[in-house]
Amino acid sequence: AEKGVGDDAHSFGFEGSKPAAVMGGTRQYFGTRWSPGDIVGTGIDLDSREVMFFLNGAPIGVAFEGFDMAAA
Repeated sequence: AEKGVGDDAHSFGFEGSKPAAVMGGTRQYFGTRWSPGDIVGTGIDLDSREVMFFLNGAPIGVAFEGFDMAAA
């Protein structure tokens, strides 16, 4: 099977069709659905170890926090 963003142990992703946040192949319910033409943004705060997503400039929230930077 083909892997997507977030399916690898070293990546994070946001699936808008589910919607789900994905890290290391593990999916969790997160955010809202996005559609063609929407703009999805990502922010990463390395000091607090948080990954957050934005939809059309509005914050969706923190999807991941406290992740191990050596493993990510």
